[in-house]
Amino acid sequence: MKKIFTAPFKTAKFSKWLHKLICCYLCYPKPHASRGVFILIFFEINRLDKVFVLESLNMNNKILIYTDGSSRGNPGPGGWGAIILKGHDVEEIGGRDGKTTNNRMELSAVINALSKTPNDHETRIFTDSEYLINGITKWVFGWNSKGWKTASGGDVLNKDLWQKLMKLTKDKEIEWRKVKGHAGHPANERVDAIATSMADNEDFNFFRGSIKDYPVDLSQPSQEQISPTQEMRKGSKAYSYISLVDGEVRTHQTWADCKERVDGKSGARFRKAISKEDQDEIIKSWGL
Repeated sequence: MKKIFTAPFKTAKFSKWLHKLICCYLCYPKPHASRGVFILIFFEINRLDKVFVLESLNMNNKILIYTDGSSRGNPGPGGWGAIILKGHDVEEIGGRDGKTTNNRMELSAVINALSKTPNDHETRIFTDSEYLINGITKWVFGWNSKGWKTASGGDVLNKDLWQKLMKLTKDKEIEWRKVKGHAGHPANERVDAIATSMADNEDFNFFRGSIKDYPVDLSQPSQEQISPTQEMRKGSKAYSYISLVDGEVRTHQTWADCKERVDGKSGARFRKAISKEDQDEIIKSWGL
């Protein structure tokens, strides 16, 4: 990007101030020619704001991807959606399956998105699926070394998709970021809309074109829209403890109650939640 575009509109604070100034100007009657000039300036600043998304994300030489999956029933009809930003070009993609699970659609979204990206670019992926992030950054290596068997000796669920994803990520430099689902981030809401539309077998108007014409904000999620890290959980007071035994989820007020339920149970899972939203996110990440 040429340096001329970085000043004086580089900061979001200045851009918002200038927007307000121009909006106030346009509210009062003035000669048509003068109003026309300011209208042109207004739209040009909106265009520049879209371009500055790349700078705010430090994405000028990287690829940005948002993904989501959805299913109507588990299993049931499902869909997936993704937004891919390469340079100044944005592409939306999506697909469906007549009988599937939420987790398979989460995996399908990122597999299809990565299939359209080159290996020689750094990639940042935003997803609200903890299952996806933990699987590809931790669990797959153990599964692969054990012949795709779980600790209890059973077959790994979605083995076919995990193997595809492993191949796609092998030669790519990828930064995985977890966002909260339905936390109000426009790009995450957009891929959710694509995924649910696909699950419902509805027509969807996919966008493909320049970021300056894209109506969805692709800027960095706020701190409130990012899911808490493990370090944040350790230092925070528990809202609840969640257990999963034999496919049944329960919430507990104390760790002792949760521990009593999961102790000695094969395949049991448990987590600490630090808020109601965090609790809902954990349960969703388990595919329930």
